[in-house]
Amino acid sequence: YVADMNMLTNDFFRKNAETMGYDVGPETDGTETDTNSSNGTGSQQEIYFQLDGLKPGDYDFYQKIVGVCSSRVPTNSTSCPHNLISFDGMHICSEIVGDRFAGVVACLTKCAYHPQEGESDRDCEKACNERFMKLNE
Repeated sequence: YVADMNMLTNDFFRKNAETMGYDVGPETDGTETDTNSSNGTGSQQEIYFQLDGLKPGDYDFYQKIVGVCSSRVPTNSTSCPHNLISFDGMHICSEIVGDRFAGVVACLTKCAYHPQEGESDRDCEKACNERFMKLNE
């Protein structure tokens, strides 16, 4: 059983990008780079907000602007006003997601030890992740 942290992180980054004014396009998992989409713009434009980053400064790794900043800054800036989601872009603040983690662990434990009749392990896991590891409108 897996708590899908990638789903939650992508949702946080996507929502933060929207508030910063990025054109986030249709929802994707952040890995598409197909430039042959039917509308001619390609999904590369749609995921640009996930590629836009800060110049390495205090950290020796690439930080996504939507992962660490609270407002949009030019690409390759060395700093920005930080958001409440993540200070370094790698670690999500436990005050923000702690309840979600507790919920998904309890839900996945229920899947493992008290499965509902007729529900597969994967269906239960997916339901837990959709409930706790995805930001809902």
